[in-house]
Amino acid sequence: MWPLLLLATVASLVLLIVWIGLRKNRRRRAQIAVCAWQQWEHMNRISDQSRRVLEAENILDHVLRDLGHHGTFGEKLKKMQKTLQNIDAVWHAHKLRNRIAHEPGMHISSTEATAALAAFEKALKNFLPMQSSEPSGSSANRL
Repeated sequence: MWPLLLLATVASLVLLIVWIGLRKNRRRRAQIAVCAWQQWEHMNRISDQSRRVLEAENILDHVLRDLGHHGTFGEKLKKMQKTLQNIDAVWHAHKLRNRIAHEPGMHISSTEATAALAAFEKALKNFLPMQSSEPSGSSANRL
């Protein structure tokens, strides 16, 4: 009788610990989302479209880091080949970001910027819950 009672008590404690951990994880993800969408709104107010692309990738990179993904942005993308719905578009946006960052005087078209920002925004939505502070309308409409 006592071993059965002890087993039931231990099982209940394990379930309670798992439940608390899941709630804490959900709360942390919500906090990350609020911060990320606030940064996204700030990024949308930047007039230079090249800088907006740089900032958008930076926001996504920080979100992925905060969610436990490590390495360079490219390494993170390689690990997410199967979980990120728009992986090809994000890779293309990342390559554009690298050109902006490493080629002095690099100018991008409005079309390129719109596509890159839309890819980064869709990736954010893939990982984060929707928030009331999330920008209304996509960043592509703000160019």
